Amino acid sequence: MANGILLVLCLLLLENYVMVKGQDFRLDSQDLKIGGSLKLTCSSQSSSIDHWIIKKGQKLLIKTDPNKEFVDPSVSHWKHTENAGSLVVDISPLACHDNGTYVCIIWKGDVKNESKPLDIYVKAPPEKVEIRSNFIILADKEYEFNVGKQIHLICDSEVGNPPGNVDWFITDDLSLKSFNHITENVSRLGLEPIATSCQTRQKISLKYYPNREMKIAIKCSVNNTVGEESFMRIFNIVKNEEKDSSKLIIIVVLCVIIPEIIIAIILGVVLYIRRKRAKKRAMEAAAAEAERKELSDNEYSNNIPMKNINKSSVGGRRNRESRNENDQEKQAMTAYQDDPEA
Repeated sequence: MANGILLVLCLLLLENYVMVKGQDFRLDSQDLKIGGSLKLTCSSQSSSIDHWIIKKGQKLLIKTDPNKEFVDPSVSHWKHTENAGSLVVDISPLACHDNGTYVCIIWKGDVKNESKPLDIYVKAPPEKVEIRSNFIILADKEYEFNVGKQIHLICDSEVGNPPGNVDWFITDDLSLKSFNHITENVSRLGLEPIATSCQTRQKISLKYYPNREMKIAIKCSVNNTVGEESFMRIFNIVKNEEKDSSKLIIIVVLCVIIPEIIIAIILGVVLYIRRKRAKKRAMEAAAAEAERKELSDNEYSNNIPMKNINKSSVGGRRNRESRNENDQEKQAMTAYQDDPEA
């Protein structure tokens, strides 16, 4: 009896194991575009499952429970329906954050089974393609450029997911039926993921040098496996008559001004030399005058002592002569007094 009961229990457990082991987790479409819709189906051979669980990586998104159900706020756009032996999840609209790897887990009693990982890769077409310039403001009109003048353009675009190819094209056929691919003077910047969407931004620049008068269309085109987007500008290339006349005016002005400048320089040099010579002569004359004055002062100072010496000599001689005369008069008076006859 006991063996019979044990056998029945083993068969029930085996049945649960087999039913759970027959689980399937699948997508109904492989063309997953942003904004589209998707259906996930998690199924089991068992018609009665205790719990259904959907996880993204390690994050719990959905858990069914007879008593309490859990749905993560990040998947509020998901709708799930539990049927006999299956859980169907409708995702609409598909969003960028729906990208990821998912698993389905089912519980029946104490038996758990986890599906194989299922990858969801949401694709997005290119969008927001724009041609602009760092040097001019481009609006919705034709732009005139002069022959030989550089046209510097930048294409700023969101290249989609997977990232698409960005290229420049040009044509002078304004019916716009055929374009030529531009590969020269093109620079590409790195890809920049946009966190809020499935998009990736890329910029490429173009330096184009028109060599003749014409009207051209320049187009920036982006395409990936989902779609294509482009943007175009019309440019009118004209001869720069104003520039030519400006050159002529400049040449005439230079022909008139340059000789005058040369003459002014020569006159300036001549005046400078003459002024320098006059200054030198004035300095030489001043030096000669100073030297002459110095000699005159020396001669005057040397003559003053000689005059004093001469005056002293004359005075002494006169004194001696006066004394001699006095002596002679005295002798005569003495002789007169001694002469009796007198």
